[in-house]
Amino acid sequence: MAQIKLMNSMGEVVKDVERKFIKAGIATVNNLAAVSRANAQRNIKENFTTRNNFTVNSVVFDKCNPNVQTLSEIKAEMGLLPKAGYMRLHETGGVKTAKTGANLIIPTTNARLGNNAYRVKEFYKYKNIRNNFFPRKLNGQPSRSKQALILAAFYAAKNRGFVRVDNILYQVRKFRPAGGQLFSATPILNMKHKSAFIPDRPWMKPAIERAENLTQKIFNQYMDKLN
Repeated sequence: MAQIKLMNSMGEVVKDVERKFIKAGIATVNNLAAVSRANAQRNIKENFTTRNNFTVNSVVFDKCNPNVQTLSEIKAEMGLLPKAGYMRLHETGGVKTAKTGANLIIPTTNARLGNNAYRVKEFYKYKNIRNNFFPRKLNGQPSRSKQALILAAFYAAKNRGFVRVDNILYQVRKFRPAGGQLFSATPILNMKHKSAFIPDRPWMKPAIERAENLTQKIFNQYMDKLN
């Protein structure tokens, strides 16, 4: 049975409508923030290679203050925790620069087992191999440089290690003491650059836009519940 609510004055009518608008508005923005977060988390999972759930779980939202008194105060926010700030650069695109002033460490496709969609193999992460490579660089003197490189490759092959040549880390797979090709090496980490351009891959904006398309529908649903 329909319920009819009688008001004594137009002022009461206005206050009642405004109260409902505020209540429905709070519920709507909270709902939209939650949907935006879910959309953003799905975008990250589908379009980025992550080592664990840290990045996905860093997308958060804050609900609206339930005690707001005016329509202009209604707001809920969806965003990213500071520790996952690197995802902002993916959103907008731009230049990434090493924080310490040193060169960037950029994994090659080989470090991802031949597919850039894969994570970097644990064995190939710099923190795990930094003490197991031989930093021999070509120094403009062919005979000495060649000898240094051969020696470094010998020890790298013997110890399942790596050799550093012109700021690229190579994995030495085999070494022949004489005849033919002395050794074969595969580039694993590129450390030649202090900065690199990151192309934009928006994940937050599309998430918010998809949620915004539901605004009127969600608001109407909450208003219907209050009437």
